[in-house]
Amino acid sequence: MATIVQKISNKSLSTAGQTFTFDSIADIESTQIDIFQLIGAPLVENCLAGFNSSVFAYGQTGSGKTYTIWGASNASLEECDQQGLTPRVCQRLFERINEEQERHADKQLVYMCRCSFLEIYNEQITDLLDRSKKNFQVKEANWELAASWTGDQLSDHLQDGGG
Repeated sequence: MATIVQKISNKSLSTAGQTFTFDSIADIESTQIDIFQLIGAPLVENCLAGFNSSVFAYGQTGSGKTYTIWGASNASLEECDQQGLTPRVCQRLFERINEEQERHADKQLVYMCRCSFLEIYNEQITDLLDRSKKNFQVKEANWELAASWTGDQLSDHLQDGGG
């Protein structure tokens, strides 16, 4: 017997007599731009405010993680409706940096952006920007310290054995 999940509102689902509430829900009708407006645009503003930001895509094989994060494999920059979260976030981030630098030209603002793309699959961590960095060992770490690391620092820490 199939489990039926019913969307009650933009923030609630019901299944098997229980209701679950989330910050937001993206369903099968959600478009790439909907996902960007829900997740990407606030993420960019948080980055510009000085906060580290992460997107964590989790789900079973074939559930649409890659499509949501990257978009259609044949989508070009001109095909905005098929772009995923990553190209939209990158584009918006650099547009906003330019806006801020122009708005505060007298302050000569300098921004530093760092980006990491890690894949965890079958308990193996791979750096998607440098495929030679793989098979990181996951070990207990001082997470209070690790929470302040950049992706590169965490990547290096994991590569060196962590702990």
